[in-house]
Amino acid sequence: MHGGSAKPGSITYGVRDVPPMESVIPLVMQHVAMLSVELIFPVIVVTMAGGTVDMARDAVSLMMIAMGIGTILQAWQKGPIGSGYFCAHETGTAYFPAVIATIQMGGIGLMSGMVFVSGLMQMLFSRLVHRLRILFPSEIIGLIIVMMAFSYIGYGMKAFWGVGGEHHKAVPTTPEAITVGFFTLLVIISLYIWGGKRMREYAILAGMAVGYAGAWATGVIDNSAIARVTAAPVVTFPNIQGGWTFDIRFLPAFAVAALCSSIITIGNMSTCQKVNEVDWRRLDLKSAGNGLFAEGLATSVSGVLGALPQTTSPGSVGLSVATGATSRYLGFVVGGLLIMLSFFSQIATFLAIMPKPVIGVILLVEIAFIFPAGMQVCTSRMLDFRKMFVLGLAIAFGMAVDIVPEMSRTWPSWLSQLFNSPIALASITAILLTLLFRIGIASHQVIEFELVDYPETLAPFMEENGEAWGARREVVHRILFSLEELMQILAADKLADSKIKLDVSFEEFNMEAQISYTGRAPVLAKIKPTDEEILAEEGALTRLSGFLIRKYARKIKIDEKDGKCQIRFSFEH
Repeated sequence: MHGGSAKPGSITYGVRDVPPMESVIPLVMQHVAMLSVELIFPVIVVTMAGGTVDMARDAVSLMMIAMGIGTILQAWQKGPIGSGYFCAHETGTAYFPAVIATIQMGGIGLMSGMVFVSGLMQMLFSRLVHRLRILFPSEIIGLIIVMMAFSYIGYGMKAFWGVGGEHHKAVPTTPEAITVGFFTLLVIISLYIWGGKRMREYAILAGMAVGYAGAWATGVIDNSAIARVTAAPVVTFPNIQGGWTFDIRFLPAFAVAALCSSIITIGNMSTCQKVNEVDWRRLDLKSAGNGLFAEGLATSVSGVLGALPQTTSPGSVGLSVATGATSRYLGFVVGGLLIMLSFFSQIATFLAIMPKPVIGVILLVEIAFIFPAGMQVCTSRMLDFRKMFVLGLAIAFGMAVDIVPEMSRTWPSWLSQLFNSPIALASITAILLTLLFRIGIASHQVIEFELVDYPETLAPFMEENGEAWGARREVVHRILFSLEELMQILAADKLADSKIKLDVSFEEFNMEAQISYTGRAPVLAKIKPTDEEILAEEGALTRLSGFLIRKYARKIKIDEKDGKCQIRFSFEH
């Protein structure tokens, strides 16, 4: 669980830190403004259902309430609910094809019922995810993070250059719009690079302020948008749509969407864990499972309210990394503010008319932080040809969603969602290939060698099998160092009377090395010899080797019986 490791130097307010109020306000406003972009989706859904302007306004308010509840639950960390990280919730776009289908068939009531059930399915999956750890090695987690960045590039660039978008109507390509985007980006980069830690907290907010002002001054935001803000009532109380229904025919589509959303959240949880812990090694599946449970519960709440389903926001995570503020207490404030603002239509409308070049800049900044983080996780393990095929083919299939959109048209509607989501298709491709390529890989390998030959034997053996298993480099090198130190002890004290047998085994969270030979057992020193002892005493170097072996290995067991010796090292992976 988080909280026990030191936070990285790039993080100003870690997950357990409580930021001062003067920092909380700008940090929270940046997140709320960014999340407001997603409020266009309830408007689209209501419009497709033939709803009125008032119904659309209610839908936006209800979505804000649902997102606020979800963000609070995610940061909660009580029992099975919440990861305990600041990972805001947004509209679950993975559900959009299924939502549209239910709207067209049965209106808001059918959508609400299916959203409620999809949340229940996700909560059930959250209790099983820890049993599926084999499906989520570090390279796949890194892949998910990378694909989250890729999924933002298309819309981010379209919004930045003003060339249109899939769900948002972008501003026309004009010199004014491009200028607004570049000045917004320049302000953010300048404050982040040269402004120091304090100014970094204000970088995104300052860029947004410049973007809004520039868009208004140049006419990128037209008078009709401003009129929508002034025409909106100051305070409204949203009406909850009743009449929930259920249709089992839509269950597969929502199940697939829930799986896609879960994959995104697992990637977000990995990023949250990695950026908050200096010594992060692998995904904490218990924390990730609790995060999925909170997301499923929040989605069911959305169904009760008549709002759209939810997912954790990659943009929110990227923004947290960019500002160096990952405190979970910000999640409580952001969630509470979203709920409060849901009753103030003018404020919500103002956020909803955010200039598209500004949206594009924010997304590009988030990509700049998310993508390298994913690459670091991908390459944290030794990659053989199997792992390269997994990552390469998965990325190719994922990117093909945007490059070859026609490929989804030949599949059933419920299955086509996989082919409409770069993250989902890449992740599922990687998981299937990982399972396929595990065939034929032994969980342990054995080698015998003469003691004098260990310098030429051990390194190639460990490197080859480490790559085949996809083991972490530092763990393989730790085992190799320990084995070489042990060989030096055996040679110096003449303890081995036969060939050395080495049996190395691997499972996801543990590696073991067992040395067997005929002869006497070594004595591994528990206390490090002093510098004076190393210089003056003949056996001090041997004692130093034994001490280093004990330091590197998690557990050591030495057995000696009838002239046969067996030494077992365990290393945490």
